Amino acid sequence: MEITGSFAQTHDRNLIGHVAFEEADRRLVQWSAWAKQQSKTGYPGQCAIVEMIKYGTALPREFSMPLPENLEAEEIEGIVSDLPTHLKECCLVEYLGKGTRAQKAKDLHLNRVQYYQRVEQVIVAVWTALRVLRKKHNKIS
Repeated sequence: MEITGSFAQTHDRNLIGHVAFEEADRRLVQWSAWAKQQSKTGYPGQCAIVEMIKYGTALPREFSMPLPENLEAEEIEGIVSDLPTHLKECCLVEYLGKGTRAQKAKDLHLNRVQYYQRVEQVIVAVWTALRVLRKKHNKIS
């Protein structure tokens, strides 16, 4: 029987360090729980308002922006949305998909080792993006 749950609990963390790897994985697990609540399909996607803001389109005057429900999860949502396609696809399958990791690897047409490497790349990319965001935030504050 395959172990499921947090990827960090079952794999090496030599790429970015134990604490960083677990933190990024924890944030992805938290994001996946939030994302599954946002949509019946399991992934909230970018709403039209976010797309308008992203591309500088004017918002109607009567529109008032709702406050984010979960800042940490929405931060990860933005990071996941910006991942390269192959990493985003792997992230969605690993954290939002059903089935064993062997089945998830097969669904992505990867062997087990390739799949684990791809998930590790996702975690490293998320951790790197979080660090960049923190540095930007610290410069602004």
